[in-house]
Amino acid sequence: MKNARNLLAKKKVDGYLTLFSKNETKNHLHTSEVLSQVKQKVLQSVVNTVWMQVNAKKLNISPNKLAQLNQIPKFSQTQIYFDEHSRLTTKKDNSGVRYIINIIFLVLTMIFTFTYSPIIAQEIANEKGTRIMEMILSSVQAKTYFTEKFWACRCLLS
Repeated sequence: MKNARNLLAKKKVDGYLTLFSKNETKNHLHTSEVLSQVKQKVLQSVVNTVWMQVNAKKLNISPNKLAQLNQIPKFSQTQIYFDEHSRLTTKKDNSGVRYIINIIFLVLTMIFTFTYSPIIAQEIANEKGTRIMEMILSSVQAKTYFTEKFWACRCLLS
């Protein structure tokens, strides 16, 4: 343990793990920096595997039996219903088809949104610009407006 601390102090290792084995299932990780959640999950998985092997050895469980204990059962689903004559009928699981339809609907919605949102934004901007021009024109006298318009056109032509 002192060697591991010295190596950590000299930054030769990133950390070390202490496993308690005397009827305790407590572990402690000593690191020089905080680990990310992903690294913590991976390390926890490794520690779980080691503890399972240690406990299997203590209980005299063979590796084949340990693998059989760790085997995850498969899960399947069948939908059943009763018809009008109270007969039991099975129905095929359509969750995959529903998933694909949902993805297609999502993609079409995104395409629609990305296509028409700039058009709608442009129309809103044009309408705002028109309203601003209406406000300017309504606050200026007609004589002043046409005089300035005349001088602006004359300057452009010359």
